[in-house]
Amino acid sequence: MKTTLIILSILALSFSGTVLFAQSNGQPIEGNWYAEDLSKSTILIYRDQSGAYFGRIIKSADDKLVNKVPLVAFTFHSDKNLFIGTIKPATRNFELDGELSMIDENTIRLVGRMLFISKTFLLKKEK
Repeated sequence: MKTTLIILSILALSFSGTVLFAQSNGQPIEGNWYAEDLSKSTILIYRDQSGAYFGRIIKSADDKLVNKVPLVAFTFHSDKNLFIGTIKPATRNFELDGELSMIDENTIRLVGRMLFISKTFLLKKEK
């Protein structure tokens, strides 16, 4: 009986640590991120009322991109340890499947996929 309680306690602590890690991954993505390869744009990533994350271009070398929302409805998937959503290129009329993951606290990897083609962007945290 004592062994069972110890094992259950260890499992409960392990599970709570996993949940905390997943939730902490959801918080650092909010803020301003610089994307050199996206027309030198700054993207504000924010969380809406539903809990999904969106990204709006707030600054860009191309003024036509400002206020466009290329990152749509990204939600955290703990089984894959990344955010999944839709990328709507600001200058094109199509959608990509998007994956967003934290490389470190100052770098996000954003991957867009359509069929067999993928493109990866790195976003750097603005200070």
